[in-house]
Amino acid sequence: MATEAINFTQECIERLPIPPHGWVYYADSKTPGLRIGVGASGSRTFYLCKKIQGRAERIRIGPYPDLSVSVARTKAWQLKGAIGSGANPAEVRRALVGMPTLANLLELYIEKHAKPKGRKSWPEMEAQFHRYLSAIGKKKVSQISKEDIERLVTKLALTSGKTTANRVIELVRAIFNWARRKGVIDLANPAIGVDRYPTTPRDRYLHRSEMPSFLEAVEKEDQVNRDFFLLLLLTGVRRGNLMSARWADLNLDDGLWRISAEQSKNGRAQYVRLPPPAVEILRSRKSAGNEQDVFVFLEFPRFSGHYARPA
Repeated sequence: MATEAINFTQECIERLPIPPHGWVYYADSKTPGLRIGVGASGSRTFYLCKKIQGRAERIRIGPYPDLSVSVARTKAWQLKGAIGSGANPAEVRRALVGMPTLANLLELYIEKHAKPKGRKSWPEMEAQFHRYLSAIGKKKVSQISKEDIERLVTKLALTSGKTTANRVIELVRAIFNWARRKGVIDLANPAIGVDRYPTTPRDRYLHRSEMPSFLEAVEKEDQVNRDFFLLLLLTGVRRGNLMSARWADLNLDDGLWRISAEQSKNGRAQYVRLPPPAVEILRSRKSAGNEQDVFVFLEFPRFSGHYARPA
């Protein structure tokens, strides 16, 4: 049974006493029906308590702090609306359990949209997601709020740069927009209204006088990154083309690399002349690899089957 109603805040919830056994429930003074249960293990869980067809029901919303107070309040109102429309508790529970995670949405977005549309950037999407969104990737999309995205991109802007933060905003926005259009979810897009950071277009290039320092820095990298950066320098190709380079497209005897139309930025096949130092690096990689390897770089197969991003 719930005690007197209190105003749910982070500080208030974290100060609630832990019972010696069982559970104790507290009511929110701002959202009728919203409760938080505190268990003897110290866990805290949000619930909606409401009479449905004459019976008192307690519907689990989700754990704190995975769900913030604001998200729990929003979910409580959504559930009350669904119940008011005639949904029964079992249907409400199934809706909560069946809600996809953000990682699920990304997978659907890539398989059902990016790949069929021929978007060549999907390996980069996977790389960005695993590198920057893994902290919230396992969350149900109904648990992700605008505040969650704002906190994440604020941290990214400080640690990884404003451009990276902006790309993460765009990726989340695109995933949710697609899922809403396709009827996968019926939720507000948490990236809408999250401000992008102002950035200045790059006009910085490597000067000839800086080449010795650059090469010295590359030599300090591990073998994979060293090969990757040197091949970029020697061939002048786009990073994405080298990430997806296949041995079948390389003719090391003739020093020629065919980039297919599907991988080319302009949609046309192109041929790249490989200088002798590049051929030497590629021969070394091939001799050190497995004969069954498809890609020149295989370091992050969990992302895309080939090299996803230099570390």
